[in-house]
Amino acid sequence: KKGEGTAVLVHGELAVSGPSHRAAPGQSVSFNCSAGGFFPRDIQVQWLKNSSPVRAVLPHITSELSNSSYNMSSTVQVMLQKDDVHSNLTCQVQHSTLAAPLRRTRGLRD
Repeated sequence: KKGEGTAVLVHGELAVSGPSHRAAPGQSVSFNCSAGGFFPRDIQVQWLKNSSPVRAVLPHITSELSNSSYNMSSTVQVMLQKDDVHSNLTCQVQHSTLAAPLRRTRGLRD
């Protein structure tokens, strides 16, 4: 669309990925959350471990030149604990075009 227009962050475009192998307690593992096709640029990302906030680096946001939308990638490192066998890690994304935050959850030991 020309002018200001609106692009909506599509629910199916939020993804969380983690290590390709099962990690053991005491290991540090990296998880990534990505979302694409949103406009305007401002987006908030929060990581939660069993509903408690986890510190992560600021998200990396890039523009899609073909359609003036943006893509986001956020990474968090988690040190696995012995009791994390049933723990979950959630990426929560809030954007001005969303009525409620989008969430994707993954088991820490999946």
